[in-house]
Amino acid sequence: MHSEAMLKLFKKFKKEDLIDALKCRGILDARFNDAKKGSKLSVARKLMKACNGKLTPHNLALLDMTYLQKNSSTKSWDVLRLTGYDVANCKESADPSVFEHKLKTQLGLFFNMSLCVELWKGAVWVRLAIHDKKKPLSPESSTSVVYMVHFPHSPYIITTNIRAGHKAFLFQGLANALRGETIQRVGLSGKDIWSLSDMVLYQRSQGSFSQYRLNRVDVNPLVTCRKRKQTKVKDTSDPEICSENQAEDVKRKRQIDVAFGSNAQPALQKVEFKMLTRFRGTQYVAFHKKPFRCSVKFEGPSVIDGIKSLTAAGVTSVPLPSYLSNLHSLSQNHFLLKDRKGSQHKEVLDL
Repeated sequence: MHSEAMLKLFKKFKKEDLIDALKCRGILDARFNDAKKGSKLSVARKLMKACNGKLTPHNLALLDMTYLQKNSSTKSWDVLRLTGYDVANCKESADPSVFEHKLKTQLGLFFNMSLCVELWKGAVWVRLAIHDKKKPLSPESSTSVVYMVHFPHSPYIITTNIRAGHKAFLFQGLANALRGETIQRVGLSGKDIWSLSDMVLYQRSQGSFSQYRLNRVDVNPLVTCRKRKQTKVKDTSDPEICSENQAEDVKRKRQIDVAFGSNAQPALQKVEFKMLTRFRGTQYVAFHKKPFRCSVKFEGPSVIDGIKSLTAAGVTSVPLPSYLSNLHSLSQNHFLLKDRKGSQHKEVLDL
């Protein structure tokens, strides 16, 4: 790797994090403690000299993956699903060395590339750098490096952006390495990789059901034993301030608890609805039989939390449509809304 590319990689880290990462990977002597003072550029140059030839391409790839693991929200991630996946036939995918060998064998048929695979936080992390055959010694570009995260014993793979020209070959190599048939996009993307994984791996235990998965209840709902006494939380609200619609507020809170639960919601930065429905007019505007096309996009740090907050504030009407109240359990954030045949209601279809 060129010195400029090394310097660029080093400058991604905070000074303390860079030293810790180099020591953790065995690239820098654990006793080294002489480069914390100075600018980030001067510290990076000191560390490059102190590594004494240990900055091999493989070690630098591991260092780059360390940065990504700690800063995964700097990338946009897309969820893929492997069809024809059989857990019994692919137990070795949990072993990084075996999976790396199989992936290198399959992808080596299509690309001149370098591969780095390791197990971290229960998932197999892959860094794939595709090299230009005409310029094998040229530095890696950001578009030629693909990061993938596979969750063992599941058909799901989460990847960063892939070049259009590489996509078909990469999908074929992945499917062969995991003994599946084809790779398909789920229609779920975002920057929080752990929220994305929760939405596909625990699809049926989101919302109010998440309290049982996260062990937030003291009693199993299927056990008919007597509940223990619980102390009530002291009410600190002003008694002179009261709602004019208390019954409606109680009903709204109950519906929010049923739909979203009390735990943190998966963080989706964008949810898009494409409408293909008829325009429902009034006596002043005619009813149109032709489809009315439009797109509605919600964006923010956490769209699901935003919808929950708007509902709690009374801005939205309740009950919410199923495609909003079940957003955490639909495992996608791109939708197509169409009219049901012979009905005035909408139905949600995948894009």
